[in-house]
Amino acid sequence: MAMCEFIDLYLSERPLCNILVLSHVKEILEQNFDALEEHFEGIDIGLYSAGMESRTIHKITVAGIQSVYRRIDDFRHFDVVIIDECHLVGTKESGMYRKFLGGMDANYVGLTATHFRTGHGYIHIGEEALFNRLVYNICDVDGFRHLIESGWLCRLIGKGTEMKMNVRDLKIKMGDFAVKQMSQRFDRDSITKAAVLEVVAVGGPYKKWLVFAIDVKHAEHIASEFNDLGIPTGCIHSKMELNRDWELTKFRSGEYRCMVNVNVLTTGLDIPNIDLIAMLRPTQSPVLHIQTLGRGMRISDGKDHCLVLDFAGNLQRLGPINDVSIRQRPKRKGMPGPSRMKECPE
Repeated sequence: MAMCEFIDLYLSERPLCNILVLSHVKEILEQNFDALEEHFEGIDIGLYSAGMESRTIHKITVAGIQSVYRRIDDFRHFDVVIIDECHLVGTKESGMYRKFLGGMDANYVGLTATHFRTGHGYIHIGEEALFNRLVYNICDVDGFRHLIESGWLCRLIGKGTEMKMNVRDLKIKMGDFAVKQMSQRFDRDSITKAAVLEVVAVGGPYKKWLVFAIDVKHAEHIASEFNDLGIPTGCIHSKMELNRDWELTKFRSGEYRCMVNVNVLTTGLDIPNIDLIAMLRPTQSPVLHIQTLGRGMRISDGKDHCLVLDFAGNLQRLGPINDVSIRQRPKRKGMPGPSRMKECPE
């Protein structure tokens, strides 16, 4: 894990320093804490998160930003702050991350697979940027190719779909398609049935399917269609916090073959054997585009590739995962821009 190696190298040169690792997602906090405990065996790792019922502070500490941003005095002794999924730090001088970091006399290091924000562009460029330099990038065209060829990531294979979601004239809000209007246009029985039937028709060889939906009702309708066709399917969204872990457990164990979600399983999800992704959520956000596709790139025994069924046209609009179109500032509000890819007619 890159974070562990960075901390190991940093402390080998500066053994008296203290390292704080921040995130805002419970699943990422758990993963980071477990990885650091395994890497630094025999060293106590702190975990400060109200949601995880732990408030321990050690030389290396993993913390949820929601739990620490009002308790700056308890963390002023840290020398380095590592921000996981750092593209989520706002560009304006507000928000939990900005408030906390503004009170710290520490260096910041950001980790992300998407070093840009919708409506802003690259997070290390511009007057309001928190970061000032891109130190290491392995998410470009050559970097992705190297990771796949070296066996660290699996291939993505996109297949053209019969049903296509037409986003023409959709309103743009905060740099992305307006959710309410998308729901009105696409959450229809005829569209949902067509997409689900197509997934089932080509999904036979694939064991674990992940579907991205527009909103809660859309996700529930999609899941209902799969279940009606005999495909055991779960549904996860932000309004079901208490049952989320249980639903994910059933997906991991294979009780569910398919899982439908609404902007929940985009970061922090580590289920390596996901081998089919169905996109029924159009987006103009390069961050969301990459995060969703990345859920299928984990390597797993017996998994040769992950199939992508992009009903939403995101690949054509934004490009492949290793060469996504990034605009530093939108040229015209509401203009999606030219297509980045073409679909093979065969």
